[in-house]
Amino acid sequence: MLITDNSYENLPLTIPPAPPTNLAYSDLTSTSVFLTWLPGTGGTPVAYYRIWNGTTDAGQTIGNTPWFFVDNLTPDTGYSFTVYAIGVNGIISIYSSNLANFRTPPFSSLFPPSPVNLREIDIGNTSITLQWDTGTDGTSAVFRYRIYQDGISVGTTTENIFTVTDLAPNTTYNFYIISEAGDGQLGQSPSNQINVTTTALARPASPVNLRTTAVAAGSVTLQWDSGTDGTEPVSYFSVYQNGAFLTNITGYTLALSTLTPGLLYDFFIISVGANGQTGASRSNTLEVIIGTAPALPPAAPLSASYQAISPTSVQLNIIPGGGGGVVNGFAALELYSQTWFFSPGANALIRVDSLIPGQSYYFLVFAVGRDGQRSAGYAQVSFALPLGTASPFLPEGYPYPAPRDKPAQEGYPPQPYYPPDQAHQYGGDNPVQSPW
Repeated sequence: MLITDNSYENLPLTIPPAPPTNLAYSDLTSTSVFLTWLPGTGGTPVAYYRIWNGTTDAGQTIGNTPWFFVDNLTPDTGYSFTVYAIGVNGIISIYSSNLANFRTPPFSSLFPPSPVNLREIDIGNTSITLQWDTGTDGTSAVFRYRIYQDGISVGTTTENIFTVTDLAPNTTYNFYIISEAGDGQLGQSPSNQINVTTTALARPASPVNLRTTAVAAGSVTLQWDSGTDGTEPVSYFSVYQNGAFLTNITGYTLALSTLTPGLLYDFFIISVGANGQTGASRSNTLEVIIGTAPALPPAAPLSASYQAISPTSVQLNIIPGGGGGVVNGFAALELYSQTWFFSPGANALIRVDSLIPGQSYYFLVFAVGRDGQRSAGYAQVSFALPLGTASPFLPEGYPYPAPRDKPAQEGYPPQPYYPPDQAHQYGGDNPVQSPW
């Protein structure tokens, strides 16, 4: 028989599997015997085993299980069994390292009735309860029954019921029963064989909707919900960060710190029940870029003064403060009109145009940081028009912006305009809430 499974197509076609070793027999009756062996080592993987009685094919195993039950033997007859391994590439090994030679006992008129109608009556996660009936082919009483699991005796009982324990959840097992008389004589045949699968452990609800509720400099807070797909109570949640286990937690919120600002992290959650079983699925994977530390606010200007440019324009000259964060520019708020004026970049000057003669003006001057942060303090400057003799116009090309609300001139962009509803009234220790 050739194996054509594509998963083995790259294996060498000429290498046989290793032959089985330590072939042995047990539970010999006048009509049956149980054969076992050890798998060989090396060579091509084994697909199944073929059993021969001399030159007669006695059958093959289901998969590569190292045991085989032979029945329909003739009483008081000699047998010589050998076993061959069949590789996944279809190549046959040499025969087993030894032969199983025996003679079946003569047919006895005194033998216990064989068990019949083997069945399962209860299936659990780690146990299976078997039950069977007593046959009518015996001529002596049953002393006990031998229970076989996957070809190995796992216990005896004097009753027609037996519970096999210490099984693995969601696993299939093979069972059959042999009767035994008080003198050791076995029944003429074993029971029927049955395959039974244990039930899977109950699972807890899977976590769902993993999300962040806060992301700050070097920290993040995770939160998630419980799904509806489980029946086992959740004992705890396992949190994974970048694919590696991080911690266990019993709640639905976890705050993490000491993370590296600016880096991308991914997280997912697995639920675990009191029985150790995990949820059917893990949570969604959440990717988070950790925030950086807030920029240091810039220092407030030390002072500000005004310089006439024309009868209706002035320039505010600013002396920057020392220390603090990076200064990206300056902004001046005229309190009476609640109008903002801005410097061209980080230049320490602000041009104010379209002033009205006969009016008074009062400015608060702030430094502006890299993230638009305003300095906590400010400089003040006030004046009334007319100013008197205006100072000469500044040289052409001086880096100040074009007049407010007018098209750009001389290559300078117009100053930003903020609607009145974005300005706030003056008052208190924090007089101005800037619109940037």
